[in-house]
Amino acid sequence: MDRFQYEPLDLEGGPFRLLRLLCSRDREAAIACELFEASGDRLTTRFEALSYTWGSTKRARNITVNGKPLAITENLHAALFELRLPEDRILWIDAICIDQKNEKERGHQVQQMGYIFGQARRVIFWLGGATPETNLLIDSMKPIEQAID
Repeated sequence: MDRFQYEPLDLEGGPFRLLRLLCSRDREAAIACELFEASGDRLTTRFEALSYTWGSTKRARNITVNGKPLAITENLHAALFELRLPEDRILWIDAICIDQKNEKERGHQVQQMGYIFGQARRVIFWLGGATPETNLLIDSMKPIEQAID
């Protein structure tokens, strides 16, 4: 099967790509996504942005993007696995939404990251999978959450 190939962005007007993480009620199902273009000056799609640690590139995992395989880091794969919902979810993820092999596009998109994160309805931080200490950390943060509300 052919690997996923990016369509070049017309960098005029501030376009960027968004990722539709396709829903699955089957926790074991392979991760499938659709990549589509959004326009910065006519943005109507609500999306979430993912900030995460890239992790090692030595153990790549495949996802399906627009029906074709795309290799991503194991840490990003774990994040997508956990972020998948019973309904589709629209995300902006730098490693997937930016053609990392296209230097011109990458430079342009990096300059837009402040705008993109600012337009996101929520920014999700993924630090990795849960550990035994995770619940302790979450419990210790509840008073902060209550103070903000």
